[in-house]
Amino acid sequence: MKQFSLFFFFFLILPLSQFAQDVWSLENCILEAQNQSIAVQQAKIAVESAKISLKQDKMSRFPNLNASTSGNLNSGRFIDPTTNQFRTTTSFVNSFNISSGVQLYSGGRVKNSIKKDELDIQAAQLNAQQSSQDIALQVAQSYLNVLLAEEQLTAAKQRLTLSNQNLDRTNKLINAGTLPRNSRLDLEAQIAREQSTIIAAQNAVDLTLLSLKQIMFIDLSKEIQIEKPSDLNIPTSNLDAVSLDDMYTTSYNTQPRIKAGEIEMSSAKMSEKIAGSSKLPTISAFGGISTNYSNRSKQFEAGEIVLSEVPFAGELNGVPTSGFFYNAQPEIVENPYPYFNQFWDNIGQNLGVQISYPIWDNRITKSNVERAQLQTESIRLRNEITKQNLRVEIQNALASAKAAQKTYESAQTTVTSLQASYENTKKRFDVGSANSFEITTAQNNLAIAETEVIRSKYDYLFRLKILDFYQGKEIKL
Repeated sequence: MKQFSLFFFFFLILPLSQFAQDVWSLENCILEAQNQSIAVQQAKIAVESAKISLKQDKMSRFPNLNASTSGNLNSGRFIDPTTNQFRTTTSFVNSFNISSGVQLYSGGRVKNSIKKDELDIQAAQLNAQQSSQDIALQVAQSYLNVLLAEEQLTAAKQRLTLSNQNLDRTNKLINAGTLPRNSRLDLEAQIAREQSTIIAAQNAVDLTLLSLKQIMFIDLSKEIQIEKPSDLNIPTSNLDAVSLDDMYTTSYNTQPRIKAGEIEMSSAKMSEKIAGSSKLPTISAFGGISTNYSNRSKQFEAGEIVLSEVPFAGELNGVPTSGFFYNAQPEIVENPYPYFNQFWDNIGQNLGVQISYPIWDNRITKSNVERAQLQTESIRLRNEITKQNLRVEIQNALASAKAAQKTYESAQTTVTSLQASYENTKKRFDVGSANSFEITTAQNNLAIAETEVIRSKYDYLFRLKILDFYQGKEIKL
C-alpha cells in the first residue's frame, strides 16, 4: 500500500513538474537563445580557431622531428649507397633517415605571430560576447511582445465580460418594459466586435510566441508559457537629464564590438610586422642520422694461408741464375652482409647551421607588406563607421525613449479622462438615462485608449531596455 501511495504521488507530481519546466522566464529565454544561436556558435568557433593558431605558433619555437624510409629496387648502373661505387646489376636498397630542425631567428616572425594570435583570441571572444548581447536584446523584444499580446487579450476578455453585463442589464430593462427591444442591438453588435477582437488578440499571442520560439531555436510545436512579472512597473526615468555624450562615452567603453575593433586594429599592425619580417635573414639549425642496406654488399675476411710458387731469373754476383720463391697470401672469403649488421655499421650523422638572406624575391615581400597596410586601413575605416553608427544608434534610441515616455504619459492621461467619462455614462445607463449607443461609444473610446496605454507601456519599456543595452547593463525585467 505504501509503494502504491508513492507511485500515485509521483504520477501526480510528474505532470506538474513538466508543466513548470515549460514556463520560461526572460533570463531562461535569453540563455536558451544564446546557447542555440548559430551566430553565437560561429563566434565561438572563431575563438577556438584562434586558439589553435596560437598553439601552432607557440610550438614553432621548438625543433621538429621527421623520420623516413625507402625501399628501392634498382636495375642497371647505379651508385650503391653502402659503398658509393657504381654497380651494374639488379639490387635492393633500403634506407632510413631521422632529421630535425629548429628556427633560431626569423626576424621576429614567430614572436609577432604569437602576439597576433593572442589579440585575435581576445577580439573573437569580444565578438562572441557582442553576438550574445544582440541575441539578448532580440529575445527581450520578442518576450515583451508576448506580454503585450497577452495583456491585450486579457483586456479584450474583460471588455467582453463588461459588454455581456451591460446586455444583461438592458435585457432586464426591456423585460420590465422600461426600454424598447431595439435597445439591445447596439450591445449585441458591441459583443460581436469584442469577440472578434479576442480572436485577433489570441492570434497575436500565438504569433508572438511562435516568433519567440524561433529566436530560441526550440521546437515550434512545443507548448510554452512565459513568466509574467508580478509587478511590471515602468521605472521612473528623467530622460531629459540624460546626456547623449555621457551615454556615448559609457557605451563606447562597454560595447564589446568597440573593444573588438580596437584589438583587431592592433592585430592588423602585427600582420604588417610579420609581413615585413620576410626582408630579414633567417637562421636555423638542423641535424640528422641515417643508415642504409644493400643486398649486394658483402663482408670480406682472411681465410687459410695459400703458398704460391713464383719463378724468378736473374744474375747473382754476375752469375746467371734462376729458381723459385714462395709467396704466402691469405685467401679472401666473401660472405653475405647481414641486414642488421649493415643497419648499425652504416649509420651516419650530420649537424649544421643555415643562414638565409633574401636578396630579391620578385617583390613578394613588399606586396605582402602593402596588402597588410591596406588591411589595417580598412579596419581603421570600419572602426570609424562602427563608432559613427554607435553614436547615431544611441541618439535614435534616446530620442525614441523620450518620445515613448511622452506617448505613454499622454495615453495614461487620456485613459484617466475617458475612464471618468465612461463611469459617468455607465451610471446614467444603469438608471436608464443613457441609451445603449452612448454606453457602447463610451466603452469603445475607453477600450481604444486602454489599448494604446498597453501598447505604449511596452514600447516605452523596450526603449528603456535598449538604453540599458547601450550602457552595458544586463537585460532583465
